[in-house]
Amino acid sequence: MTTLPTTTSIRLPKRAGAANQPLAMPSTPMGPMGMPVAQPLLTPADVWRVIRGNFWIIVATCIVAGMIGFGLYWWQSQTNPKFEAVGWVEVLRQTRVDPRTSEMIAMDDGIFDLKIEQRTQTEKLLNEALWTSVIDTNPKVRELEWFAKFKAEEGKQAGAKTAAMLAKEDLENNWSVTPRPESRLIRVSMTAGNPENAKDLVQMIVEAHISGQQKLTADRTSGDLQTAKLWQTRYSREMQNVKDQMSRVQGTLNAGGGTPNAGRANVIEIEIGQLITAAMKSKLDSNTAQAQLAAMEAAVQAGNEPAQVEQMVQMDQTVARIKAMVDELDLQLESYNKQGTNSPFIQELTNRRNAAVAKLKSREAEARATYRNQLLDSMRSMVQSGRAEEEALNALIDTKRTQLGEISTQLSNFFSLKEEFDSYKILIREMDDRVALLENALRQQSAGVRWSNMPITPDQRSSPKLSIYMPVAIMLGLALSLGLAFLKELMDTSVRSPRDLQKVGSMSLLGMIASEDDDPQLAGVPLHLIISQAPHSIMSEQFRQVRTRLQHAVSLDTTRTIVVTS
Repeated sequence: MTTLPTTTSIRLPKRAGAANQPLAMPSTPMGPMGMPVAQPLLTPADVWRVIRGNFWIIVATCIVAGMIGFGLYWWQSQTNPKFEAVGWVEVLRQTRVDPRTSEMIAMDDGIFDLKIEQRTQTEKLLNEALWTSVIDTNPKVRELEWFAKFKAEEGKQAGAKTAAMLAKEDLENNWSVTPRPESRLIRVSMTAGNPENAKDLVQMIVEAHISGQQKLTADRTSGDLQTAKLWQTRYSREMQNVKDQMSRVQGTLNAGGGTPNAGRANVIEIEIGQLITAAMKSKLDSNTAQAQLAAMEAAVQAGNEPAQVEQMVQMDQTVARIKAMVDELDLQLESYNKQGTNSPFIQELTNRRNAAVAKLKSREAEARATYRNQLLDSMRSMVQSGRAEEEALNALIDTKRTQLGEISTQLSNFFSLKEEFDSYKILIREMDDRVALLENALRQQSAGVRWSNMPITPDQRSSPKLSIYMPVAIMLGLALSLGLAFLKELMDTSVRSPRDLQKVGSMSLLGMIASEDDDPQLAGVPLHLIISQAPHSIMSEQFRQVRTRLQHAVSLDTTRTIVVTS
């Protein structure tokens, strides 16, 4: 069916009264060629009409759904109750002791992002490797009723999963780790059918994680501790070596024991002084003897006898005896000469005296030569012995000086060793303090995570919850009932409004006459007289519109059928 475009302007009727407000025409908006403007399939009015028409069905469906939800809740609470144990873990900054400064330092290089650390600890707590470690290494886990259930199911399925694999699958479904924003806390929870098992699992897994974190941190501090102990042992060994060297030097310097001092060196210095004095005296005596020897030799060469030789000649016994003989002969001759006698006896005495004098001179010359040679030899021997003594004293002085140098070197070495020994004592004391500090830090260091609140045995079920089952069941019932109601409405092909024309095909709407009850200007006007008696009413305008479009449609050759419905 085709129609011509609307050419007559629609005049809205005036409401009687002082307000003169226009009355809206309850007709479908028309587009070009009289086609209705596209509108949604269901308007709010249609929605309300559908709800209102199916209200009791919707209510009944919601009630039934609520009853079903309550029944499911009761059945689940009896057959499969769940209890959730909750623990809180606090994220901390990991710290350790700096072995160089002995101060607590952060292990994160000074960069600490709480959100990143929370996420890191969360992922570690959700790591399957942590679960595997707890299940495989903690015998208490296998004693739980929670694990016994998987042990009973082991091998029953075709896949032949082990109890540990089933336990990890259950942890994946019921283990929850959630960081709490704007805080250092992480919420850790486990849901299980046994409340005590739920608490134990949370405690075991978190404590295994904390122990692992502590071990990681302790490994670094333990490395520093082992290094400190190695240095401690090395310093002790070096100090003992220095002590042994000190003992050897001390035994050399001071056989009587005690701490070596400069006393022996002072004694040697005094001895060296005395030896130097003796050497100088010996040298002086040697030089004096040499000078005397030279003077004596010079005098002998000049023909002069030394006085010592003359004294020695005079003291010679043979010379003295001969002198005594000469003196006796002189006395006899003098006695005989006084008598005035001249006899052969006097001549004999004279001859005897002359022979004695000659013998005396000969003996004196012989003794003089002998004593002169003895004196010269004695002087030469004195000079040689003086020089030998001087050389011996100088050699002894050199020996003493060598000993003094060795003692000084040993003393210097001893005090150097003593300083080194004292330094090692200080180093060992510092290393002892560092070892004690590291051992204490190993117990007090922060592993980055710790318990804030340990889990307790839950006394209330976490699942099922009536507050969840009932609203969900009612919402599902409501959705089902509304879905069926609107599905029924969409499947209904009855034409009740211009919008229904879009459901039946490409038909053009020529016009629509509203109910007279909707037009207050038609009050008391017969229906067949409304155009003449109420020409400005909505219904009159609609009649004129239908008339115009109908005349145009009848004039078209394609128009065969016109539908009039109410």
